[in-house]
Amino acid sequence: REVDPVQNLAHHTVRQKPKWCLSPFIQEGMVNLLYGDGKSGKSLLALAIMVSIQTGIDYLGRKPETQHVGLYLDWEDDVATHGERLGQLNIEVEPPDIHYRRMYGTLAEQAEVLHKLIDELHVGFVVVDSAALACGSEPEKAEPAIRLYNAMRSWGVTVLLVAHTNKEGKLYGNVQWRNQSRNSWEAIKQQEPGEDSLQ
Repeated sequence: REVDPVQNLAHHTVRQKPKWCLSPFIQEGMVNLLYGDGKSGKSLLALAIMVSIQTGIDYLGRKPETQHVGLYLDWEDDVATHGERLGQLNIEVEPPDIHYRRMYGTLAEQAEVLHKLIDELHVGFVVVDSAALACGSEPEKAEPAIRLYNAMRSWGVTVLLVAHTNKEGKLYGNVQWRNQSRNSWEAIKQQEPGEDSLQ
């Protein structure tokens, strides 16, 4: 496994401003967190963010500062579901070639294989959907959550982790889900009865 080189702190005494891939949603080179209720449109929003970052279009009211090839790692649905969602986005350009992979098992166990895939496809932005299933057993404990975050960080790319809320409306799982993320957002559904779109 690759490790970062030893560096001299004296060369980094001035704090640099955070670099954004898509401000204020996605911080460049970090694990970002998007969480919400099961029907809040998290996966659709994650896909819309990926389309914006891959194409460079201003789809969410902000133009991405950097563009990346995307990879969607999915533990919850299938390629047909996400393909349909891509068509529902009604973007002004031809739908981009989004790399998609249906996932089984824990992410940490497959981290090295996925790292090779990321390198082969020249991926710079990964969506992990969703946290509890990618984590595997006992997402309410710290160790599995930390293991998942360490695996995602080992890729050296920008990541968006999608997570659920519990019955109380709070982020499901251990406090490390939020602590280990450098940027987190809650998706809240706003939809009037009879409407076929989310806001």
